Amino acid sequence: MKLEYIKCHGSGNEFVMIDSTRVDLQGVDLAELSRFVCNRTEAIGADGLLLLCLKEGVYGMRMFNPDGSEAEMCGNGIRCVGKYVYDKGYTEKTELAVETLSGIRYLNLHVSDGKVDSVSVPSEALSEIQKGLSYRYPYAAATDTPSKKTATEQKGREKDLEASEHTP
Repeated sequence: MKLEYIKCHGSGNEFVMIDSTRVDLQGVDLAELSRFVCNRTEAIGADGLLLLCLKEGVYGMRMFNPDGSEAEMCGNGIRCVGKYVYDKGYTEKTELAVETLSGIRYLNLHVSDGKVDSVSVPSEALSEIQKGLSYRYPYAAATDTPSKKTATEQKGREKDLEASEHTP
């Protein structure tokens, strides 16, 4: 399976993001996929795998660590998701709700010239989000580097990304 992705970062944390609203990931071992794509020597390399989800009109985020475990929430990751959703034209709202495993989180998108410059978390939600973070960047900018390349093309590999073919 070939997957389109973007490489994005928020406050120094790099992520591989897959827009799962555009691709069916049923049957894919997401933990194994995360271990593969996060590997900096054998694949793309990142601090985590982000999946953009959409359920009943609400955007969501799933975040997988490099070891394949799923995190309840990632402050820098959710900022990347907010930027992506707006910059791709999925929403025109600058106040955005994003569902995570730890509940719905709210973001304020700061827009300039039609693109998100930074993403902040409203103060009432900030302390709750920070409880689960090992790093604390309340007003981190999120930027992305859009890529139409597949993960296999990034490193010049001929094989498609198939989680079943790769072992950690």
